[in-house]
Amino acid sequence: MHGYGLAVWIRNAVEPAVKIWLDEHAAEFGFVRAFEGNLREYVYIKARDEIPARVLEIENLPPEPNFSAEEVVKASGCTWFEPPPEGWTCHGLFYEEPFKPGYLAVVDQGVGFGIKKKLLKSTFRQCAGIICTDTEPFAEYNCPMLLTLNPQETAEKLEKFFANSQTVDEADDSLQVELEFFKRIHPETVIFQKKKAMANRLLKIKVDDLQFASEKPWYGEYLALLPIHIEDPALRSMAKRCVKELLRRYNDHIDTDERELAVLAILQFIKPQELTLPFNKHLLSQEFCLDIRGVFSNFYTRISYSDYDLAAYYLSMQSKWRHKKRKMRVVFIWNSNATAHDKMLTIYEALRNRDDTETFLVLTGNKEGLNSDAVFDYFFKKYPGVTIYQDFALAGLETLRPDYVFISNPYDYHLPISGCHYHDIVQFAKICHITYGANLTHNFLNRLLEEHPDFYNYVYFCFCSAETVRAEFLARFRENIQLRYSKFEFLGYPILERYYKMPATKSSATRILWTPRWSYSGITGGSHFFEYKDKFPALRKRYENKIHLSIRPHKLAFRSFVQKGLMTEEDLAEYQERLQNNFVNIYDTSVTEIDDNIKETDIFLADYSSMLIVLFLTERPIIYCEFPNADPLSEYEDMFNAMYVARSWEDVERYLDDLMSGVDPLSAKRQAVAKRIYETHKNATQKIVNRVLQDWKDCQIDDDQ
Repeated sequence: MHGYGLAVWIRNAVEPAVKIWLDEHAAEFGFVRAFEGNLREYVYIKARDEIPARVLEIENLPPEPNFSAEEVVKASGCTWFEPPPEGWTCHGLFYEEPFKPGYLAVVDQGVGFGIKKKLLKSTFRQCAGIICTDTEPFAEYNCPMLLTLNPQETAEKLEKFFANSQTVDEADDSLQVELEFFKRIHPETVIFQKKKAMANRLLKIKVDDLQFASEKPWYGEYLALLPIHIEDPALRSMAKRCVKELLRRYNDHIDTDERELAVLAILQFIKPQELTLPFNKHLLSQEFCLDIRGVFSNFYTRISYSDYDLAAYYLSMQSKWRHKKRKMRVVFIWNSNATAHDKMLTIYEALRNRDDTETFLVLTGNKEGLNSDAVFDYFFKKYPGVTIYQDFALAGLETLRPDYVFISNPYDYHLPISGCHYHDIVQFAKICHITYGANLTHNFLNRLLEEHPDFYNYVYFCFCSAETVRAEFLARFRENIQLRYSKFEFLGYPILERYYKMPATKSSATRILWTPRWSYSGITGGSHFFEYKDKFPALRKRYENKIHLSIRPHKLAFRSFVQKGLMTEEDLAEYQERLQNNFVNIYDTSVTEIDDNIKETDIFLADYSSMLIVLFLTERPIIYCEFPNADPLSEYEDMFNAMYVARSWEDVERYLDDLMSGVDPLSAKRQAVAKRIYETHKNATQKIVNRVLQDWKDCQIDDDQ
């Protein structure tokens, strides 16, 4: 009942005030007390059409397979301490929580495998039987006991037997999904299985291929698995058996080069210093040798390999990290291609001013590995006296010994330097993510999730820009959430606070800023540049000296248009000259922040962008050049409805005529919506800082422990 969500324990139900309330109101919600003598347990009794859909789904699943006592004995090679009662069956086996009725329990009796003895008291009623080496401690349970000398080996045999006995339909039903979830509880087991599969794969390749290993599909996974050392005692025991088998393989091929395949396989299970065999490096390419050496000397290889199981393993290890009292060390990464340097700066500045925290600024190169002098100068001028690190000068971020690393975008291909990839960082620090642009619409949110799922699998803290964004992440990464590997939280978008009611500078003319988008393709499109590029400077003739025109295109706009052949370099130079001749100011978008541009603007003419919310919070009017594919999140529907939506240039001119005449019918609505958005995101910086500090505190141990 509890497992199906039809029964609950209310811990404080015995308190007089709570008991009185429950007696009066529990039935209204469909719950009654389960037993008169138990004041804490309540069960759900409402009509079946109100029972949760997941419960009905489970009830309609095909029955679980049953295995007889004789089948279990035959498959395991063990004996029953006493034969189970006639008609006894079981469905499978489990090692620890969560327990399922009708399953064999594998008991830990000092070998680090299976259920701890102290937990059995709460599970024996559900157990079909207990697998153990000593029956005496469990006599009181009156439960069938399967005697074995090696619980691990017995579990392996039975697990294989149960898996092979399933029908195709049973393997494909919803229970298989749950099985995959339970595997995540023991990610080291999954890693061990991958290592074993990799070892077997290596034994089947051609020796000649070792010279071209880096071109082979298995290469990245081999190196990614290599630094993970198996710690679980039971798995270590199995790893030793694998090494013994590989040593036999080595000796069987001692006179041929194939022995080297066994050596490479052995390295998956032991450290190089434990390797007692000669390693004939002449069979390997220089790159392969350097990469293997790099893994074991704590340098990062030149490969980029992401994998859900690897991510789960490293995040599970992070959940066990503990530290003594010391300063928290936090790295903030900015990429040379980043168009928005300010989205994490409020977090950086808040932590930098704390005595209990050390902060580091790191600039990474573009996809060609080149660092931007302009970006470096931006930070150098903004934070004089602060050491600014560049990735090419670091042997990986690990040299800074960070505890948390803030990353603003999921584009790993923008980080060409080894040791700065998210699958490197996760091995030594917790990844925190505040996206470089606020997610305002479903299509842009879905693009991030569909194109970069690997990145989010590795993230420890993802600070979302809306509650709907958080809900979508929770749905997509349900397992990581349930296992408490990852934390997706909405605490507000930190950059927004400073733009609420940001005042404009004084001007005798009405200042209009146009912010054209960079793309015309698919869900990332929305640009109206070519439709309006000639009409915008022509506004000067329409309004003469009553207006002042400025343009701030997306940083990628002109470069993208040229690369895609939509205009030539000559066309671009000619257009920029035309803007200057019409006294249209062109704002630099390479590095500069948008604050000064906003203060010098009275009316915004904007394509779709995540910056819309920034412009909106100023409470100044926005003429939004509609991108029909931009489907707003529920939190921001009112915002889009409080902008003047232009579907043509005629609409733009009509709205401008009204605004220039002082007619602004959406003003009150715009102010009300802006206030609501501001209240939702208020104090976001401090909330995020507090959340990270609390996580750091939760992992602290006493100095004498």
